[in-house]
Amino acid sequence: MRHVYFLATLMLILLVSCDKGSDDAGAVNGRADISLYAFAVEQTEMDVPATKVALNSVVNSLDFMVYSVADGSYVKYLSVEQSKDDSGFGHIDLPQIPYGDYIVIAVGHNCSVHATFFSPSQLDFGGKVAETFVAYLPLTVGQGTDASQSLMLKRVTGMFVLNVTDTQPADVATVEFLVTGSSTDLNPATGFSFSDAVTVRTVTISASAFAGVANNSFYFNAFLPSDDALVSVVANFKDVDGNILYTRTFPSVTMSPNVKTTYRGAVYSVSSQMSVDIDNSWKDTKLINF
Repeated sequence: MRHVYFLATLMLILLVSCDKGSDDAGAVNGRADISLYAFAVEQTEMDVPATKVALNSVVNSLDFMVYSVADGSYVKYLSVEQSKDDSGFGHIDLPQIPYGDYIVIAVGHNCSVHATFFSPSQLDFGGKVAETFVAYLPLTVGQGTDASQSLMLKRVTGMFVLNVTDTQPADVATVEFLVTGSSTDLNPATGFSFSDAVTVRTVTISASAFAGVANNSFYFNAFLPSDDALVSVVANFKDVDGNILYTRTFPSVTMSPNVKTTYRGAVYSVSSQMSVDIDNSWKDTKLINF
């Protein structure tokens, strides 16, 4: 009788152990339904809280990338490209995503091409740089993970603006910026440029439509290597044949992400006046007269 009781007790212990093992396996190998919602933030003046704005009011396109992460390596899990006219712009679902660790990247931008992701720390737009907002979210999916995840996109590009105060001659067809000290690739994890190699980027802007008009602004966006990056800018004003008619050089421009830096002055004549301008839709603005 004692032997039968011992066997019954042993079987009960084994059954409990098996049940517990099944629960643990379910926790490790489970799945969840996750929804991602992106929104943009406009930084106002430095002492004023950032303002949440509608995503389609600041960007035309949105690129999502989700990487699965395990043992220090990553694998692409899902990518989605959206335009602001798409239904559900700014929202994607991850149905039955396996439990585990992930990196979620959302890139809102106004570029004519979508982002190319090389890794969780490098993306570019084929050499182009437009106004860009980014959210980077390490996400662990498990039993307690919220089904709804918000992605707050912040502006990571800096902008250089050349405000030409005098009247543009009729023979000026393009403005060519030669830029040194910025980059065309981005590390979305940091908001800074991925590469710090010194290269010269050329940005060409059509200017024919401004003939006979004064106070015109020409600008470019840049991915920057630091909060206070020194960028060299040469502005060449050319005719239709590519001949340089006027040149302005700005050898040490301090630029930062989410900061608009404006240089204002005369290009086609020698006169210029000092003035100050503030655009409070950015974190900060810098105005340098020349």
